Amino acid sequence: VFAEPLEAPAFAAAVLSQLPPPQEPIRVCLVTSAFSGPTPNGGVGTAFHALAMHLAQARSPDDKFTFQVTVVYAAHPWYGRGEEEEWVSYFAKRRIHFQALVTDVSNFYGPKLLVRSYKVMEFLRARDGDFDVVTFHDHMGLGYFTTQLKHQGLAFQSTFLFVQGHGTIRWADHHNYRPPRDHNTLAYYHMERKAVEYSDARVFPSRYYLDWLQGPEAEFDMSTGYNFVVKNLLYPLPHDEQPLSTHFPKHFVFFGRLEVRKGLLTFLGALAQLDAQELGHITFLGPSVNIEGRKAHEVVTERMDAMNWPEDAYTVLTDLNSEEALQYILDNDAVAVIPTLGDNSPYVVIELVSRHIPLITTTAGGGAELVSITQDMEPFVVPSDDAPALAQAMSIARERGIKNFRAAEPFSATRLTYLNLIRAFAAIKDSGAAGHSARRTHDQKGEGAGVPPHVQ
Repeated sequence: VFAEPLEAPAFAAAVLSQLPPPQEPIRVCLVTSAFSGPTPNGGVGTAFHALAMHLAQARSPDDKFTFQVTVVYAAHPWYGRGEEEEWVSYFAKRRIHFQALVTDVSNFYGPKLLVRSYKVMEFLRARDGDFDVVTFHDHMGLGYFTTQLKHQGLAFQSTFLFVQGHGTIRWADHHNYRPPRDHNTLAYYHMERKAVEYSDARVFPSRYYLDWLQGPEAEFDMSTGYNFVVKNLLYPLPHDEQPLSTHFPKHFVFFGRLEVRKGLLTFLGALAQLDAQELGHITFLGPSVNIEGRKAHEVVTERMDAMNWPEDAYTVLTDLNSEEALQYILDNDAVAVIPTLGDNSPYVVIELVSRHIPLITTTAGGGAELVSITQDMEPFVVPSDDAPALAQAMSIARERGIKNFRAAEPFSATRLTYLNLIRAFAAIKDSGAAGHSARRTHDQKGEGAGVPPHVQ
């Protein structure tokens, strides 16, 4: 039985009107293996950074800061850019306590991600009571041991734990047609599943991903706790008003990691049906990963050569960070092509929308949930894994022009929903209803807004 998501704005309003207001500043801890700055790119890092920044800057009506924010960086000692000391100082100036994940015990037995999750638990257990709300991402099972302890009643009984659904390893493997690498991968699948199931609440950026996790491929049990669909945040917050303009492109950019799940092979299949001279320049823009034991950029070059595509008519760029990549698309007045086979809630879509960059994408996953699809924009949202349909969309854009999409929901509304939801979580914690035993199975329609029973 599928658990339906609760309406986050209604839930937060009901809790905050019926429970005493949470004590402020609300102490929020974000535990993540990726964070924009130390991590050059990626959706998880972008999401956690945006949420942290908005929390740190939020003020109450009497102009006091609402939240006290700590970020536990679980990938320490790896830094894609800079060093620990730099980021501690940088984020301190922005009211964020950046904390590298360091524990007293240096040697643990077990696979890497299992050890990382255990270190997270040890770190938080030593500070049990220091935070009102703690959040993890589902990817890698980072919250596995922490949620286990709460589920067993051993710790964190006065802390509200919620997981953000950004994409499990199991989900990514499924869409990349990739079997488990070894027995450790099976352990990671289990960790991700239980960390999600044992959380007090789950926040997903797309309805698609919530349904996928409950479907036959994963069969997660979402029957306890609270489930929400709230879109990802951007920082800085874009303007809600997005002007429309028509572009007649001479440049198309495959935008995303060069992998099967992102639709790389579908894109190459579409190019095989198009004329290089008529289409214009092509860029493959994204990190290169392995495809069946080979580097993706090598696969691209081989396929383009087989199509006799002129070498000066395409470019492969694999080392730009997110901002540099977006600027490249803008500078070339290009159309971004995102032919995904299954994305949760791709950040590239809302980043493109916020910058008024036209794009072509697919119906797969949650990307289409992010944009307002008017009748004139329907040709640019095509079925997944359909090279002819993608080729046709690119031809239409070239011949008739293409507008930029508008966001499906105002950016400011998403921000308000997220901040109020976390305030509601803190109010539930303060009321004593944050323990696992107090979590109830809400009805499938979410009647009563999912407020703890004693509040209704």
